[in-house]
Amino acid sequence: MIQEQKNKFEILEHTADLKIRARGKTKEELFANMAEGMFFNLVDSLQTTDDSKNRIKEKFKIESTDLGALLVDFLSQLNYLADLHNAIFDEFKIKIQDDKNLEAEVSGYKVKSFALEIKAVTYHDLVIKKEKGQWVAEVLFDI
Repeated sequence: MIQEQKNKFEILEHTADLKIRARGKTKEELFANMAEGMFFNLVDSLQTTDDSKNRIKEKFKIESTDLGALLVDFLSQLNYLADLHNAIFDEFKIKIQDDKNLEAEVSGYKVKSFALEIKAVTYHDLVIKKEKGQWVAEVLFDI
């Protein structure tokens, strides 16, 4: 079960949409923590099935124009897979070859329903930078 953790991600105040700030020592950890933040907001604990025997596993590759686009495309792919399988993902193995390509293996579990629907992962107010020895990103999700 995914739980909010300040050292991984935090929910930022926003009037109408969902905005998340995530941190990580590496780009891969940053992407995984942002994904955890996204899924933390999709369901409440009462709607999970967390059936560890029937894990859903997916592998995919993404090619983008830069690191920011790579993050948006990665989260968009996860959002698509969540909708496709009616599932949330909580395990992430990510390899970023450069700032334009990644390979990911993710696994998760089915949920009864989503508490909120993410229509799109946006570029609006997108931030991704290295700060005080760690990676920091802010992403706005259209809900």
